[in-house]
This record gives sequence, structure tokens and C-alpha cells, in this order.
Amino acid sequence: MSNPYESPLEAGVAAPPPDQRGKVGQIRIVAILMMVQGGLELLMGLFLLVMAVVLPMSLAANAETRQMTTMIIAVYAVMGVGAIIAAVLHALGGWKNYQLKSRQFGLISLIAGSVLSLATCYCCPTAIGLMIYGLIVYMDGPVEAAFANREAGGDVDKILAR
Repeated sequence: MSNPYESPLEAGVAAPPPDQRGKVGQIRIVAILMMVQGGLELLMGLFLLVMAVVLPMSLAANAETRQMTTMIIAVYAVMGVGAIIAAVLHALGGWKNYQLKSRQFGLISLIAGSVLSLATCYCCPTAIGLMIYGLIVYMDGPVEAAFANREAGGDVDKILAR
């Protein structure tokens, strides 16, 4: 009687071949997530810039609040500009990578966008998660080959179908 819990390799059955595609099918997923992250960071950056203008106007203008008003403007403006720069990097990197162009720019936008999103504190957790996922995908060997194939003139649909 044979053991039903026996390893297939011990039973003489060959293991399936390793996946040659790697994470190529996830390139577009990361690219779409980068564009979504960029859109949300853009909304947050615009909100922060509006707050840099509106919040000081709502405070009474006197000598006691002048220093606090200046600080509020500076903090919200820096946070808003950081978020907008991160948004542009994520959105452009996502758009280029969706077309399988410029893997290096995608890597730079993931890392720099995550660092810049630290300014908002609000977008940072998702940006860090996206950066980790994106780095795992973009550092995969078959993914590097897919980007190189596209730069050599390959068709995107054929590259992703393999």
C-alpha cells in the first residue's frame, strides 16, 4: 500500500518547472498602484496648500499669533509641496512603467516619492508599502529582462503575454 502523504519527488513524479515569467505580470499592477498613490498624494498636497492659506486667515491677527501664523504657513506649505512632488513622481513613474518604459525612473520615483511622502505623514504608510512591493517586483530578473526587451523595441502585449 502506498503512502498518500508521500512527497511527489520521492514517488518518482517530476516537479513542475520553475516559473520563468517571474513577476512580469505584476508590473502593471505596481504601475497602476503608483498612479493611484500619486493621485491621492496630489489631493492631499492641494488640501495642505489650501490649509496653509485658509487656516492663518481664520486666526485673529495680533502680535501673539503672528509667530504661530508664520509657522502654520511654513509647515503646511512644506508638507503640501512635498506631497505634490511625491505625487508627480509616483504618477509619472507609474505611467512610464505601465508602458514598460524607464524601469530606473520607476525605481527612483518609488524611493524618492516614499521619502517625500514622509512630509505628509498621512500618505506615508501606503507609500512605504508600495515602495516595498514595487522594489520586490522591479528587482526580479524576468522583470528586468522585460523592460530591456521593451527598450529594444519589443511589443508590450507580447512581452506581458509570455
